[in-house]
Amino acid sequence: MSSTDAGIHLFHNGGIDTSDDNSVAFLAGQAWGGGGTINWSASLQTQGFVRQEWADEGLSFFTSSEYQDCLDRVCQRMGVSTKYIEHNENNRVLIEGARKLGFSAKEVPQNTGGNKHYCGYCTLGCGAAEKQGPVVSWLPDAANAGAQFMEGFEAEKIVFDFASGRRITTGVEGTWTSRDETGGVSGSNKTKRKVLIKAKRVIVSCGTLHSPLLLLRSDLTNPQIGRNLHCHPASLVAGVFPQEIRPWEGGILTTICDEFSNQDTKGHGAKINAMTMIPSWVLPMIPWTGGLDFKLLASKLSRMCAHCTVVRDRDTGQ
Repeated sequence: MSSTDAGIHLFHNGGIDTSDDNSVAFLAGQAWGGGGTINWSASLQTQGFVRQEWADEGLSFFTSSEYQDCLDRVCQRMGVSTKYIEHNENNRVLIEGARKLGFSAKEVPQNTGGNKHYCGYCTLGCGAAEKQGPVVSWLPDAANAGAQFMEGFEAEKIVFDFASGRRITTGVEGTWTSRDETGGVSGSNKTKRKVLIKAKRVIVSCGTLHSPLLLLRSDLTNPQIGRNLHCHPASLVAGVFPQEIRPWEGGILTTICDEFSNQDTKGHGAKINAMTMIPSWVLPMIPWTGGLDFKLLASKLSRMCAHCTVVRDRDTGQ
């Protein structure tokens, strides 16, 4: 998918969502397969200090061997491995820089089905269908097991009934939108219908941002809905090198520097990793100091590396 179409159709709100005070921008997938369609193949298992933190809150399952078995089964299905990684120059710079500074760095397992996947465009959806995201793994598995899917359906609220003084879930109500007359999704000539799906069980799985909104639209009033939100604030640093890098080529995130990931003995800190270097994504992030400066810097993109620091959020939001 092109950068223009992907930005509109694969990301929530066109890829531009911010906190109320505009201090944090959120990038979230909103497509068939969700975030697994537009992520960068990196497949890190839940870290021990996170699992322990959850267990300390009363969720002992996350420190059990059963949970580890679940993680291993997921990784096995997606063919997660470091064996077939071929680093691009952007990741090689990170590895070499960490080595020279004596910092801890390691390869990041990839969900590429046991194959080499030298692709820098997975953030636009994997056109080669090599990345084993939900579109080529879990959703086909579900279909083979009898699951049915409805394209173009937007869930608006959960429907309830009352029985024996209890509120019972009976289904989901929403709006279905057809494709346009050319088979696409951008045209204006589309059909809309209200749809009621009746069900004995409803599983809310709309992601971190939309699950609370669906619950609130369903007239649920639990004060905890939407609270305890953690995000991973990230910042970008880039540099121009003498040699050609061609950073938009190759696996996007195959290396991570975790030297600073545990600054308080509780797992809070920052990780440094390579990032997507597609021109339409990187160039808009360059601070604007004038037209000439921008053009000169853009002309150096083929010799540029960019890495981001991802911080584990300590406190919660809503």
